[in-house]
Amino acid sequence: MPSQRFMKFEKAKAELLALAQQEGAVNSRILHKVLRNMEDIALHIQVIKGDQPISVLHPDLSSNELTYEDFLSPQLFSQTSLKQHFSFSSAVFKFSLRLALLCLFAYLITLLFPFGRYSYWLLLTIVIVAKPRFGLTWKRNVERLSGTFIGAVIGIVLMLVIKQAAVLLIISAFMLLGFFTFNRIRYSISVMFITSMVILCLSIYDGHADHIITERILYTIIGCIIAFLAAFLFPIWETKGLKSLISNILEANRNYLLKVKEELRGIQTGINASKLARKSGYIQLAKFSEALQYLHLEPKSKEVDMQGIYAIQMLSYRINSIIASLSLSAKQNVRQDTGILLASEALNNLEYCVQHSCRLNLNQFNEVVHSAKIEEEDADEGNAQHQLNLLLDLSLELKMYFI
Repeated sequence: MPSQRFMKFEKAKAELLALAQQEGAVNSRILHKVLRNMEDIALHIQVIKGDQPISVLHPDLSSNELTYEDFLSPQLFSQTSLKQHFSFSSAVFKFSLRLALLCLFAYLITLLFPFGRYSYWLLLTIVIVAKPRFGLTWKRNVERLSGTFIGAVIGIVLMLVIKQAAVLLIISAFMLLGFFTFNRIRYSISVMFITSMVILCLSIYDGHADHIITERILYTIIGCIIAFLAAFLFPIWETKGLKSLISNILEANRNYLLKVKEELRGIQTGINASKLARKSGYIQLAKFSEALQYLHLEPKSKEVDMQGIYAIQMLSYRINSIIASLSLSAKQNVRQDTGILLASEALNNLEYCVQHSCRLNLNQFNEVVHSAKIEEEDADEGNAQHQLNLLLDLSLELKMYFI
């Protein structure tokens, strides 16, 4: 007997098909494409759940060829990798040394100036706030301070309004739940919850709310200041790694296009070859986007030409997306013999960018005028020939930044 979810899906398909028959030629064609995509997605879900064999998607594929472990990133330990980190060129070594010195300095402060019973909060704040990157350390500082102050105010208000210890403990339990809920997604909110919870619980246990609040705020401020100033000790700047990140993106897109070009020529590269290349491209684009998130938080002395950086990022994303579309066309046995030359020219442009990425001037990029022709081609219906033309134009525009 069909499941209720399957019946809903079939009903939605029937409604979409009826709507397509009522529309004009253009809208009807679009709706039929949507319907085919829905059926394809449903089939993939059935294969993932084990309701259908993998052969319905890849008839020529045997179970022995499925190498899912290729998509995993094994965390292998070796003495060679460990030795590589014992150098100031290693970000891991610089941050480890910085954090060790910070903890030693904070511990000496607690010994020389015993302010109170909760001096361990200073060490705890430094360990939590100090991060390898300057931008991330600054962001965590702001979140820690704002969450602590707001949480302290909430704790004070609750103690003034509510006098029953049992009620305060119940509220503390819910605040602990809030801490674990937001700890990974909104650190400032989680700090607010844990600060209020600590103030309430320790006040009930110790009875000296004023001392607890004072020490909590004092040690948080001192810890954040020390962690922020220490970010200039063995610093790890985003700007120093930008050229390497850009080069990695270009290499990933080049390798991806190389695999897809072989598929367009009908060369069997294996089911996972282009997928692994696509995965590598996505990872490098994600790393680059993450670096840009913290780049604007660095000092003005580290400023770069952000307009040029964003242009390279945008072009790289669009090139990666077009290569993925061409890969889909190749898997559907859409031969593009006339487009092999276009793909080769685009590949040469990407190769040129890779070779000249080390000489890129991050402070001032070449002025490149965005071509209106690209937008016109992008607005056209995305068949393989249009995608190849657009890929060539985008790669040529990207190349202009490296000349």
